[in-house]
Amino acid sequence: MPSSGSTLSSTNLQGPDTASTRNLFEAAMRNLLDAEQRAQVRHHVLLSIVGVVEGNAHYAGKRAQEDILLRVSIHHSVVGSEL
Repeated sequence: MPSSGSTLSSTNLQGPDTASTRNLFEAAMRNLLDAEQRAQVRHHVLLSIVGVVEGNAHYAGKRAQEDILLRVSIHHSVVGSEL
């Protein structure tokens, strides 16, 4: 990843069940954050879903992404879209 001021994350993954989907989203987010750190990205924008709750596998994955992002030191924004 070349040096960048910001990154927009709009991950859309689906596993065979909720746990697998969460794991996919978590791994993708960690990999992206690691690449951003190496590239000295200053801001991460996560595209998520308004009012996301763990009602289905995809929502559980998006919630996992938000949880990881809230625990890191990079400046970030979570933008919720409506379906």
